[in-house]
Amino acid sequence: ATLSAFLAYLAAAEDEERGLSPGEVEVVEGAVQVLTAHAAKGLEWDVVAVAGLTRGVWPGLVRNSDHWLGGLGVLPFPLRGDADGLPRLDLTEVTDQRGVARALTDFTDDWRGHDEREERRLAYVAVTRPRRLLLCSGYWWGEGTKQARGPSVFLREVHDACLDGGPGHLVDVWASEPAPDAVNPTTEVVLRAEWPADPLGAR
Repeated sequence: ATLSAFLAYLAAAEDEERGLSPGEVEVVEGAVQVLTAHAAKGLEWDVVAVAGLTRGVWPGLVRNSDHWLGGLGVLPFPLRGDADGLPRLDLTEVTDQRGVARALTDFTDDWRGHDEREERRLAYVAVTRPRRLLLCSGYWWGEGTKQARGPSVFLREVHDACLDGGPGHLVDVWASEPAPDAVNPTTEVVLRAEWPADPLGAR
């Protein structure tokens, strides 16, 4: 179908059926399922691996463009249905530019705190899905990064809880921080492949 036909389908679904029903995820026993923490709400598996608990990845970096004063495509908070739970920009008592700057700084700080709380709620969903075994991981080096990233605050909290010695809590591997002048190893390894592949290989 064309793009216009697809958009017309979505518009009809919104007008006639109150939108499309969200896709439902079913737990498939004996299979590996890859899904987001949002999609995992309310479900359980025997083993759950939560990857990407890395600084700047999860929780992600909060940018000023994420809120309505800095992002062109962001709906102003007072117009949103969840406005009561979002930070407010209060300019009622402001009388000068310094006051405006202070109010903007306070608003941005409140937004960062709100965003981290939301990411923490999502992390809680992720780490409470397993019946038997939870595996958490992060990494120092991301593809194409020049600076080492390291564990996020969430992974450090899991690490510290494991070190407290609860039953079954284990830190299997904890890589030490790279030296300040260390180079991202993914930039030094260039993967090559030939196509078509030689079916005899090195034989």
